[in-house]
Amino acid sequence: MWLQQLLPSPVHQNNAVLGLMQACFLFLEAQLSPEDCIGICQFAEFYSPELQQAAYRYLLHHFGLVAKTSDEFLALSLDQLLAIINQEGLNVQQDHVVVEAIMRWIAHAPSERHGQFSAFQSRRKI
Repeated sequence: MWLQQLLPSPVHQNNAVLGLMQACFLFLEAQLSPEDCIGICQFAEFYSPELQQAAYRYLLHHFGLVAKTSDEFLALSLDQLLAIINQEGLNVQQDHVVVEAIMRWIAHAPSERHGQFSAFQSRRKI
């Protein structure tokens, strides 16, 4: 009987786990950087809509730096990259930032992506 009092009930365990998860999500949000915001956004898709939104906003706000420094950026699919560069909230001062990002993305896997530049021309003024 005394052992039951020491062990948390399943409800408390779930609340404790949820609290721990929330603390981890808040930590990840505070640590967002150009190098990891895409990965965190993709991870959070399954676990935390709030963290996913925060990471996506970070990506849009810091797009130029993310595109220049993130290896995760290079792993985006064509559809993912098109969705990002066509977002209204994309923070770029000049269109050449988008063009350079696209060229870096293509250069990462030129044999696979060479013919995909036309997809970008029809989606955004570049």
